[in-house]
Amino acid sequence: MEKPYTSNAKVTETMREFVIEIPARKNYLTIVSLVIWLCAWLTFEVLTIKAVWDSDAGIDGRNTLILFWLILWSIGGILQLRALVWILSGKEEISFSKTSLTLFNKGLLFSKAKVYDLREVRGFGPNRQVGQSRIPGGLNMRGMINGGKQGTLRFQYGMKRIDFAHNITLAEAKHLTSLLKSKGYLKD
Repeated sequence: MEKPYTSNAKVTETMREFVIEIPARKNYLTIVSLVIWLCAWLTFEVLTIKAVWDSDAGIDGRNTLILFWLILWSIGGILQLRALVWILSGKEEISFSKTSLTLFNKGLLFSKAKVYDLREVRGFGPNRQVGQSRIPGGLNMRGMINGGKQGTLRFQYGMKRIDFAHNITLAEAKHLTSLLKSKGYLKD
């Protein structure tokens, strides 16, 4: 017999806030691909630095092009390392207090918390369009960090729609929304 499915979200409530933690999606094919790519990246990074360092030509046209390539290559590697760290240890943290909603991606390098005034939050609830892409070609704005998936929860904040909670199901999103309403953090 199939066991009932459990939630990916971990819910914690204190006197001051209601916190939902959602671990990043673990896609092992992506993890292996990133590790292989990062090994190749590091190899070419070290070999290129060594070649430039050992060059007797000084700063000429060829070395300038190599240095420019090295800068772009380094940025690409840092972004791939950021994605790998997120996949391995990242968590979306969603915190509600009586006056604010805070979204923070724990473990995502160079990330900062976004704080929203709960009085300005409209239409909080499940995203019924999960899986539909906003960009032609099947990807959305968050790309590889969340596997090309839109958030399962959403709300309107001013003239912008905010999608988040990327690794929960629609059923979990409905449950969390009703739980938040019953606790008084959201209004109907």
